[in-house]
Amino acid sequence: MAMRGIYDIRDLAGRKVSMALYTPSEFWFDMLLERRDLEDLKEEISFVNFEGLEALSALRRGDVDAMVGREPFLSSAVREFKGNVIATSSETPGLVVDVLFSQRETIERRHGDFEKVVRGVYRAVDWMERNPGAAKGIIKKYLGENYRVASDFDNTFSAVSFYDRNMNLRYFGTEDHPGDFEDTLDEIIDYWRDKGELSWKPDPEDFIEYSLVPTYE
Repeated sequence: MAMRGIYDIRDLAGRKVSMALYTPSEFWFDMLLERRDLEDLKEEISFVNFEGLEALSALRRGDVDAMVGREPFLSSAVREFKGNVIATSSETPGLVVDVLFSQRETIERRHGDFEKVVRGVYRAVDWMERNPGAAKGIIKKYLGENYRVASDFDNTFSAVSFYDRNMNLRYFGTEDHPGDFEDTLDEIIDYWRDKGELSWKPDPEDFIEYSLVPTYE
């Protein structure tokens, strides 16, 4: 989100931008610049390591000209400062995702329990698709304190994609025919290697447990 007068990501050159460094936010921003062939732009931006409420406070003080952030803070900033959303993660589907993660030994030992969790997620997503209004009510009950303005919650809910079983099957693929998630992991690995935070080159498939994805209801 950028303050008024900034309408394009290229307009951030020479500006101060609030962004949580070494987080998915920075990874997403860097990948966005790469996909737009604007990698050199990052060197022209001054970054301040703020996120959430700190980022909003920095905007109020005039310390920064834009913020890279997530909901509900994005909607709050747009509403309060009448700013412009100049890029969103809708341009990079599947790049920043929430996943179920555990040690391989634990998955092997409690595979049946993990199947129950995956099955529960699939059932929940299917129910949400059939009952969006009721689903929003339940989620808002537990997240409501973070959303003092109803429209902020609505914006968050509409911006998030909940993957059902078929979407997960396409995204993860199989060992013989991996999906886009393997490419995403490869990008993440290369990204952290380039930043000097990873000294070796792991195989993306070592991080994926394909056997859980096809779990049936």
